[in-house]
Amino acid sequence: MRDLLLFAGGVGLFVLGIVVKGRFPLVGAYGSVVVMAAGLVLLLFGVTLAATWLIRAYARRAGRRARSAEALLAARLVEADPRAWARALSVVSLTVFFGAAAGAQQAGVGYSQAHALVDVALLVALVTSTVALVVHQAEELIDLRRSFAALAASGVPQRALSGVLMRQAAIAALPVCVMAAVSGVAVVVFTVMDVYQVQWLGWAVARAVAMAGVGMLAAVLVALAARPLLRGALRFETWI
Repeated sequence: MRDLLLFAGGVGLFVLGIVVKGRFPLVGAYGSVVVMAAGLVLLLFGVTLAATWLIRAYARRAGRRARSAEALLAARLVEADPRAWARALSVVSLTVFFGAAAGAQQAGVGYSQAHALVDVALLVALVTSTVALVVHQAEELIDLRRSFAALAASGVPQRALSGVLMRQAAIAALPVCVMAAVSGVAVVVFTVMDVYQVQWLGWAVARAVAMAGVGMLAAVLVALAARPLLRGALRFETWI
């Protein structure tokens, strides 16, 4: 609940700064800048911290709609420990947020060399964030190796267990990346609402969708690359 209040407070302060603008008593325009900056900081923390609640809610919904044993098991595992996934995806969500915000800004001012450097920096941040996902995936396999070994011994193929890992990553990453992308676009659009044109939204939305997709793809690829770790965990468990 505190995470959601932090997110809501950030949105409220940011919108307040936009609406009031230069009409703050005594401080005038500077008050708007301070309030919007404070709102943006709270919003960033809220996007990161509220991810736990969002992942749990989406995993619960995915579990109710699951049509296979793999999907149901993946949803239940994510729902059981959403905070660990939120921590692992925190840098990914911030990268998606800034990437979507940069795209919304580029739509208005045009592409430039400076924006190319921003995109390169975002790509580096995304690559760096995969390290946290790799660590989380390794920890997940350590925690689940006994359960997975029991399933493998009962006849569940290793490919199915690998599918569970990838479905876990997709279930956890989807709501986080979508929320981050929407928030990034909204921040820019509402900030320059007076001059932002409707035709620019096409590029902004396309960029947001692309950033959310890249964030999800990174999480799923890490799970896919964890197959050797899964084989090692199962082999280790059979010898102890």
